[in-house]
Amino acid sequence: MVSRLRAKQGGAEIPVVVGDMATTRVEGPFSLVYLAFNTINNLTSQEAQVACFLNAAAHLEPGGHFLIEVGVPPLQRLPLGETILAFDRSETHWGIDEYDVVTQNFSSHHAWFRDGSYRQFLVPFRFASSGIRSYGAWPA
Repeated sequence: MVSRLRAKQGGAEIPVVVGDMATTRVEGPFSLVYLAFNTINNLTSQEAQVACFLNAAAHLEPGGHFLIEVGVPPLQRLPLGETILAFDRSETHWGIDEYDVVTQNFSSHHAWFRDGSYRQFLVPFRFASSGIRSYGAWPA
């Protein structure tokens, strides 16, 4: 990702630090710490997610904001007692999420079908559902 950024116009001027978002420290402070597109789910334990929050707070200036962009799992679509929910069913891709609502862990199972063969992989995640506020749009 860093090499793709560097290849773009102006990409060489953007400072980049590669590290663990739960522990890596950088020069600050900042008015905004932003976790983009579900990255918080990649921290697969509550301890790691809490460490990320603490690390973000340590980088904020007084009055700063910590913004997390994350999808809320559609747990209300799970039938009682079920743990598996399909999110994509096409001729070339099957996507199935498997939820453990007690531990707040889930795994995203993917299978791609191409040229008479298939490949599959599994991605582990963790969601944190308590206290999530969802905004449909930014206030004007």
